[in-house]
Amino acid sequence: MAKNTSTSKLEKPRPVKGRTPSRGKASPVAANEIYGIGALTRSLGVGDDFVMAVTCSMLTGLGGPEALLQAPWGTSHLPKLDLLTGTTLAANRLIECFSAPLQRLNRRIVQTMGNCNPEAIKHLAIGSFAADNPKKGSVEERANTLRRNLEFLTPQGSNSLLGDLKFDPTVQRIEAVLHPQMLVRNAVGRDLPYLVEECHFRSALVIQPKLGLSREGSEPAQVIGGLLPLLDGTLTKSQAGGPGGPRNCNEPARAQMILSLDQDELQTLSGPSHGLLDRMLWASAEEAESKRSEKSDGALVFFEAFQSATEEIIGLRREGLTLIAGFESSENLADFYDRLRVYEEDVAKMRSRPGISVIGLPQSLFWGLTFLQRSLPEILRIPEKQLVTIAFTCARRVAARHDCRVNSLRNAALSDDRLSIARRVVEKLEDQNGPLKLREFARLFRQQNSARFIPILAALVDVEVLVRDEGGGYLRGPAELEDVADLFVAELEKTGDMTT
Repeated sequence: MAKNTSTSKLEKPRPVKGRTPSRGKASPVAANEIYGIGALTRSLGVGDDFVMAVTCSMLTGLGGPEALLQAPWGTSHLPKLDLLTGTTLAANRLIECFSAPLQRLNRRIVQTMGNCNPEAIKHLAIGSFAADNPKKGSVEERANTLRRNLEFLTPQGSNSLLGDLKFDPTVQRIEAVLHPQMLVRNAVGRDLPYLVEECHFRSALVIQPKLGLSREGSEPAQVIGGLLPLLDGTLTKSQAGGPGGPRNCNEPARAQMILSLDQDELQTLSGPSHGLLDRMLWASAEEAESKRSEKSDGALVFFEAFQSATEEIIGLRREGLTLIAGFESSENLADFYDRLRVYEEDVAKMRSRPGISVIGLPQSLFWGLTFLQRSLPEILRIPEKQLVTIAFTCARRVAARHDCRVNSLRNAALSDDRLSIARRVVEKLEDQNGPLKLREFARLFRQQNSARFIPILAALVDVEVLVRDEGGGYLRGPAELEDVADLFVAELEKTGDMTT
């Protein structure tokens, strides 16, 4: 694991280790390229942008709440990057490739912590302010035991506020021993709140949970209802926490997710539960021909750098140190945030109502690629200015595709909804004797809002499914709705009724 170079919470951010200004030196890597991605995309059959999105989602998810980005005003918390992917073979292959080493590392840490002496864990969990319990001895005895076991960790006490705010490694060590897990994979959706609660500082990277959104009944809505607080970081619930009793619930549980959904499950997100879709970045593993010329070992070099970056991130997080991605110069810092302001303005104009995963994508990409770069051999790193360009170029492409996919999904759902209403309108008319007027149509439906039917009736008239008589009433026309369904939807789009 790379040497710890991050800072404590009260220290100022500084540039990450291993990165030095280029000083005009030529890089052995072509402009705007991360070494190894080209070889990796060719071997796995996925696009470059998908590789970067998945890689950075995993790295930032492991960073958790301690992931910070240098900002003109100091530091800012990294936005979440919740990823939505399909279930294609290529997508699953890539996610499996990158999550396997995370699972092994996570399992090894959990097993190691599980072998700790139970008495030592108990001493870690009880201190001088623990609740009175005769079986555990007096407060004084417990305090003495804690000092004997953790003397090398315990900071010097202070009566000042500054002393109270001092970084305390004891708290971090207790959490790392009692709750070492940071990754949850392939879990059942309804179990996620409990599983995340038991993770390190109640924060976890969740990969490919089994949500069952295509099932009948109320279960999909209940599962989504449980996911939203986790994604938003608003789930606060007291849970048993092992020898120390209940967890400290000052911080809500928080999950960063990579969801892989099939077509039926995606259709569920287009309905009333689309609040989940608003929180995600929809990335596709679509194949892309790479024009990059790299050595055959490029994929292996990239993969090893990813493994090294994950070990560094997990190690720093377990030590309780903030994970800051800094900039080498004030010029690069200013350039990044100038570009970010323009990017955010452009994203705000998208029809798909993008959430924080899309809005904060450049920050997430830059943070993840920064930690990835410092794990590459120095000769293979690219100048930071080019890294900034990569982050924004990739973010714009991915955000544009996300907007297109979400709009397409929602438009298809709207088309089905409007066609369903149109079929019921035709059925109601056929059941009646004589023409019906607008208000009479509205009375035949549970939702009696006549304005809702105006564009639908107008489109049905335009495609001759309905006709109007001299009195303004509606009669059955010569055309069959199923034969002109596409024309009907096209007419609605002209009126703007298909706008999400």
